[in-house]
Amino acid sequence: MEIKKNQETLLRILNGHKIEFEEFDISDPGQDGPREFMRANAQAKPGQKFPLPPQIFNEDVYCGGFDEFHEAIESESLDQFLKLESQNGQS
Repeated sequence: MEIKKNQETLLRILNGHKIEFEEFDISDPGQDGPREFMRANAQAKPGQKFPLPPQIFNEDVYCGGFDEFHEAIESESLDQFLKLESQNGQS
């Protein structure tokens, strides 16, 4: 239930900020590629065998999980967290 709530929050915030993104459903058994990519490239929390969704990437670059995303929102550093260029062309 918490994963679903975090996913909904993440999507609402990205849409609210008009940030383009591609969403992958790793629960689809016919789509092993996104799940394997996430497991190979994201970081699991201590005590977890695999990282739990949502995990955020900018292309192939790992940004972080939901906790780090939430911290970026709170500290008004979402662009830096997502590794997006700012309006003036700086990272």
